[in-house]
Amino acid sequence: MIGAACASRAIEAPPARPSDRRPLSPPTEDVSAELGPLTVSGTVFTLPAVGLDLSAPLALAAAVATIATRLPTRAQHHAFTYQLSKAYGRAGRPDDAAAAIDRAIDLAVDTVGPAELARHRREQADYAWQANRVEDLAPPLAAASAALDACAACPLRDREALGDYIVQRAAEVHSIHALTGDPRYRRAATALDTLLATLPPRADVAQVAERAADRPRPPPPPNATGYAAALVVPVSARLQEARACYQQVLSDDPVVAGSITLQLEIDQAGVVQGATTDPPGGDAGLAAVAHCLEARARTWSLPSRPRPGVARLAVSFVLTVAE
Repeated sequence: MIGAACASRAIEAPPARPSDRRPLSPPTEDVSAELGPLTVSGTVFTLPAVGLDLSAPLALAAAVATIATRLPTRAQHHAFTYQLSKAYGRAGRPDDAAAAIDRAIDLAVDTVGPAELARHRREQADYAWQANRVEDLAPPLAAASAALDACAACPLRDREALGDYIVQRAAEVHSIHALTGDPRYRRAATALDTLLATLPPRADVAQVAERAADRPRPPPPPNATGYAAALVVPVSARLQEARACYQQVLSDDPVVAGSITLQLEIDQAGVVQGATTDPPGGDAGLAAVAHCLEARARTWSLPSRPRPGVARLAVSFVLTVAE
């Protein structure tokens, strides 16, 4: 019997061909692009009322504790914690700025009016955008919309301004998704369009619907030109970090100015794997700004893309002292 014969000896499978053992690697693609020059104007900044200098790496908890020990009332804690968020924003620390706003709202949850609450939440969305946390855009904007809905005295222009802001961000994230295929941007665009549907009717409702209908179709694999174009907005959103580096050096050298080119190497996931500057980083003057900028850039996360390879981006900054 065939079955018995087979049972009496082991049967060896034929050797696997190389194509059976591993899939073919997708093609790699290097991208080279230039952005700029971006103009950065700088001034020295502090939070003098409580003696905090946010150019130094001061943790949020320590800053809040300092405010609590130097100011006697809860209302003052709220006011200066909100100012702390603004200072973090100027220092190019958007995540800390957003967290400080949460803390400020918690300190005065019963006294913050709806118009002020809406303003705070929109600022949080700005900080999420600066940090490239695009999936964190919709929640604070939804909270801002809810605050305005509860505000009978708030003028219609406040709601219209919020709608304009959401439309702008939705268009930007939709465009980046179309150029890169990054799923984070697709989810962010969907959430923003869903939020738009809850706002009063707008004149551009047809364009919003067209954009939403276009999104379910997977975008074509972007070429080098498309990915380079997709980096313009997210990198420009980081401009405050460059400004903060410049402001920090201006504290010691109030006339430093010039140009810096930041060169980035970005992997397939959008993570910055390498950063260099021209001039090279150093301890003083323009070199100190370059050193700070390079360190900041190494923490950036940018849009991903479906093809393996390295994207090389050169970003030029022109530093000028504010009048």
